[in-house]
Amino acid sequence: MVLVAGDVRDEVVGRGDPRMSFDDPVSMVFRRSDYVDGRTVLVGCDKGAGDLSRELVERLRRGAPLRVELSPVGNSLFKS
Repeated sequence: MVLVAGDVRDEVVGRGDPRMSFDDPVSMVFRRSDYVDGRTVLVGCDKGAGDLSRELVERLRRGAPLRVELSPVGNSLFKS
């Protein structure tokens, strides 16, 4: 996954899970754990919120829109 705010980007590696429903209309969560609920978009991520680029976070604090780019790797988005 690539997160982009203005001219700053950061990358997070995670995986899908067949239990994901993507049914929350407001919120997306990228988790380090394997917990899944309606907001979960990725699990097993290699970064948490505190690990994201401080420049990216600052752009978001100033109101920059966030673009999220998800790219599957390998044969299946739902590898365990």
